[in-house]
Amino acid sequence: MDTPTRKRHTAEETHWKTSDDFLIDDENLHDQLPSVEEIRMSAASAGRVSSSSSSKASCRPVMMICMAAVAICALVIGLSVGLTNDNKNQEATDAATSTSTDDGTWGEDPPQESRLDQAIAFLSAITEPAEFADLYTPRRRAARWMAEEDPMQYLIPTDLEEGREFIERYVAVLIYFSMNGPLWGVQLDFLTDKHICEWQVEYPAGDGGASRKVGIGCDENYFVSNFHLPGNSLKGTIPVEIGEYKLESLNLNSNQIVGHIPATLVKSNANMILLALQHNDLTGTIPQWMGSMTEMEVLYLGNNKFSGSLPSEMAQMSSLQSLALSKNELFGDLSVLQALPSLSHVYADRNLFEGTFQETFDYMPQLKELDMSSNKLKGTLPEFFFKMTNLQILDLSDNEMDGPIPNVIPEGSRLKYLSLFANGFDGTIPSSIENAQSLTHVDLSANYLRGTIPTALGSLTNLKYLFLAENRFTEGPIPSWISNLPNLQDLSLRETGLTGSIPSFLTSMSNLILLDVQKNALVGTIPPKRVGSGVSKLRFILLNRNQLTGTIPYELSRLSTLDMLLVDHNSFTGSLNEICGREMIPRVTADCKGATPEIKCDCCSVCCAEGDDSCNDQPYLGNLDPIWENSFVRRFYEFGPSITFDGVEPTQRK
Repeated sequence: MDTPTRKRHTAEETHWKTSDDFLIDDENLHDQLPSVEEIRMSAASAGRVSSSSSSKASCRPVMMICMAAVAICALVIGLSVGLTNDNKNQEATDAATSTSTDDGTWGEDPPQESRLDQAIAFLSAITEPAEFADLYTPRRRAARWMAEEDPMQYLIPTDLEEGREFIERYVAVLIYFSMNGPLWGVQLDFLTDKHICEWQVEYPAGDGGASRKVGIGCDENYFVSNFHLPGNSLKGTIPVEIGEYKLESLNLNSNQIVGHIPATLVKSNANMILLALQHNDLTGTIPQWMGSMTEMEVLYLGNNKFSGSLPSEMAQMSSLQSLALSKNELFGDLSVLQALPSLSHVYADRNLFEGTFQETFDYMPQLKELDMSSNKLKGTLPEFFFKMTNLQILDLSDNEMDGPIPNVIPEGSRLKYLSLFANGFDGTIPSSIENAQSLTHVDLSANYLRGTIPTALGSLTNLKYLFLAENRFTEGPIPSWISNLPNLQDLSLRETGLTGSIPSFLTSMSNLILLDVQKNALVGTIPPKRVGSGVSKLRFILLNRNQLTGTIPYELSRLSTLDMLLVDHNSFTGSLNEICGREMIPRVTADCKGATPEIKCDCCSVCCAEGDDSCNDQPYLGNLDPIWENSFVRRFYEFGPSITFDGVEPTQRK
């Protein structure tokens, strides 16, 4: 951006002569006068003149002595008079420069204040004066930089309103010194000769999006309006002086900030639109004064250490559209959100919220994304969620809800992501789910659902993730309609009462990455061409705890994308030692323990013995990644506390 046209104030240093400039240099004057020895030597030399001179000549020494005596007297008198006049001049000068005190006495002028003293005196109106006492406090350092080191050398103001530009620069410098500025990842031209409106970096647009500015942004009058320093290694507490800004947005997310949100933010920022402080270490409660920020549209406080309940004053934030409170220690109910009809995005997962959903979100026609996973919410699933015409994300997983899933999903539903994992829902999967043709993610695992797995799911051709594990479905084969899902990447049917053999359509599912059919009653063999040749992306094959037989196909060992193979607690035979020669050995479990093991495997992660049911009995979950939060792209596959794989195929890893 162009440099703002603004008068640059400088302090001109004018040297004024003092009384010291007019003092006589006594030492130099003394050096110019003859010494006593010089006078004596001169007299002695004169006495040695020859006595054979004429009478006129004989009187010459006497005359010379007399003349010398007269000269000496004249010099002494002149020096005395000069010193006396000097003293009188000095007294006159002192009198002219002295001031009368209250008690009628005369004293000297106090010394002129330095620029630093002037700056501290002015800044004490917004900073506690005691903060300047220590030479090494961030506030003292900031004041010194402003007064002595700032290349701009602003005139030290005396009026707060006229000194707003000076104050805003001081606050920026203070944030730098108090929040680890020298070690920031990007310095953003802080502490340079540029105007603070230029203390920023603009990153170019990517994939057709808009460019992004990081640093300080200003309004048309060149006053600070936006302060964005996300992910820049800021440490420490937010200085209270930040309230001197009149901000539209403050973004300090993904740093290492501690302490509370300063209450001074509300001082001049009632019109703030965005406050993003997520991914820090902030503590305390969500302040009541937050309710006075009625223009706020985006409030992100997730991934901190906030506790307590939501203040009732938040009901005044009528403009709020996006609220992120994820991963804190907040508790209580959500009733305050009823008064916020403009909410479109609510993320309050991984907290301790309680209560039910009845009527809490019923009056939010704009709601698009709702994540309340991993709380303590109870009650049944309200029908109004499925009738919301704008709702796209509904994540209520890992709560204590129960009852049936309402069979009221209307045609044209825009729902993309539905996760009800780990609740107590019962009944059947509603057939109306076929109306949600936009669904890419369905997770109904770990409930008490019964009946047959409905064919309606087979019409959801956009599905990428289908998790139905740990339910009480009617026994039967792997549904054939799964072959109608060309985009399917993750399929989990663990412990769902499956019978029969592994179907042949798996050969043609070229996008399949995860196949989980653990803990069922599957029988038969694994045909060599069904897993390994036609399924080019398969990374996780979980076949353990079934009744499968035959030789493990060598194609499995040669599957270049393989990260995990679980075949224990079956009746397989053969060898998996070819896997041991790979550069990256996958996690493999097999029945390879004992004197005569069924499987030969020298590099298996776990070797189980026949009849040992406790071996490898941990649950392997593949649905724990919050996919929607990463634009529906897998970041990792987590199957347990210490079993995690990234979302990149082994053949693409560096």
